[in-house]
Parts: sequence; structure tokens; C-alpha cells
Amino acid sequence: MGRGAYGKAVRRVRQFRGVAQDSMAPAISRSYISELERGRKQPTVVKVEDLCRVLRTP
Repeated sequence: MGRGAYGKAVRRVRQFRGVAQDSMAPAISRSYISELERGRKQPTVVKVEDLCRVLRTP
């Protein structure tokens, strides 16, 4: 996956599920998810697990 591709995929799933960035707290801060979706951050394994749980995605 290229730089930023994971963040774009997260954004697509989040929008598809109708989940606002603000509603992902306290598991993930709005600023973190914003930077991730713009390709400025790469998630750790722990953050990937948090994202999957919040977005109800395996």
C-alpha cells in the first residue's frame, strides 16, 4: 500500500458507515484520524485495532 493509501481506505469505510471523525473519540482523536486520512500519519498496530473496532470492520 502506498503512502496515504491506508488513510484513504479508512476515510472511505468511515464515510460509508456514516461515522463522523468526532464520534470516534475517545478511541482515536479527531486530529489523529484527520492526519491519518490525509496521509500524514502511519498507524501503529494498536491504532489499526482501534480503528477496526470503532468502524466495526474486521
